[in-house]
Amino acid sequence: MKNLFLILVFTFQCVAAFPQFKVHSNGNVSMGLSAGVPLSRFTMSGVGDSTYSFYLRDRQNGIFCQATGSGSSGKWLYGANMSSVVSKSLKMFVGVSGNATSKGWIDNEAGRAFGVMGTAGNATSGWNYGVFGRIVGKGNGAAVYGTTNERENGRKLKDRYAGYFNGKVSVRGDLTVRGFIDGILVGPSLDECTSLVLSPLSMDDNTSSVSDNISTFNIKSGNINIPDDWEHILYDSLLLKAKDDITSMERQYKDKTHYALSVDEVEAAYPDLVYTKDNGTKVINYIEMIPLLVESIKELRAQIVSLQGGNNGSRMMSVPKSNSSVGNGGTSGIGGTVSSSVASLSQNAPNPFVDATAVRMVIPEAVTDAMLCIYDMSGKQIRRTEIHDRGEVTVSVTAEGLTAGMYLYSLIADGKLVNTRKMILTK
Repeated sequence: MKNLFLILVFTFQCVAAFPQFKVHSNGNVSMGLSAGVPLSRFTMSGVGDSTYSFYLRDRQNGIFCQATGSGSSGKWLYGANMSSVVSKSLKMFVGVSGNATSKGWIDNEAGRAFGVMGTAGNATSGWNYGVFGRIVGKGNGAAVYGTTNERENGRKLKDRYAGYFNGKVSVRGDLTVRGFIDGILVGPSLDECTSLVLSPLSMDDNTSSVSDNISTFNIKSGNINIPDDWEHILYDSLLLKAKDDITSMERQYKDKTHYALSVDEVEAAYPDLVYTKDNGTKVINYIEMIPLLVESIKELRAQIVSLQGGNNGSRMMSVPKSNSSVGNGGTSGIGGTVSSSVASLSQNAPNPFVDATAVRMVIPEAVTDAMLCIYDMSGKQIRRTEIHDRGEVTVSVTAEGLTAGMYLYSLIADGKLVNTRKMILTK
């Protein structure tokens, strides 16, 4: 009641001192209104809007608020303090709304628009914030929400965020993350760089493995083409200065040689690892290539172990080595390999298989001991079958006790590795 009385006293004083102030029949007050009845309680240079208590429209800057002095000890000092405290029946309420738009496109270099502009400085170091956002209450949401969608007024969030951005986000400088990065990480393809061709692995069957695919990828290397405006901010007619805006990390990134894969080759082998941006540029999800690299290493390790006839560790059977050969064939490889003209191992059929598959082999009569060993891709022996028949032999391998995946199988005759092939079990 006291505040209302003071407002009325101030209003009538203004009316008496300044004739441009006018109290209308509806009780509303106007200033600079030449015709009409004000719709707001107080209007300047217009009839106003009935949904607003105070209405100001002018060709100059609208409102200037400044708080000077040191303020009370332990108190906040506000240049302007605006809030919206509403009942539960309202669905939309805004504390401060800022808009900076033009009626038409400003096609020149002079235009700058800031919906909300915040500046802070010279306070205690570490406690200067140009814009500060806080989310309160129990519901999900974001302290700061940004979007590039002109018609969007936010979206329902499933968590609480300090910042949420719906659209492209660009960071100039270092990005520090304390926590985890959840999402898809991609990198440049560097297709314009010089190609360094990797030699493909030599495989003894037609089954395409991860190692086969990765070994065909070409390495791209070269320097990144940095746009001219990355080096320096162009002359700004508003700031009246040019500024060196490149960081030390950006300069190092520009000067160093970078390496990547051919995006077309990756897409041909693993299309799910390649994404196409809005501008048509293709990028590679290098993070999800890591499991493929691990699988390739496991395949190569299993092949090496098999070619060596096993090792002395507990994960794979140790195969005795001998300098003698089986039959009339010569020896080659580590520990000596039986000539395929004497002893041989064929590809299993069907491959891939579901319930069972047949493995054909040739074992000469001169062979004393022969065995068929099956390994998983980590090199662990999971099955061993003694072969007592000689000549052309067919062994049935069942899926019992095996999970879906790729396996290696080897024929060993008199301690010598004849051959190793791959089989695939699907369920």
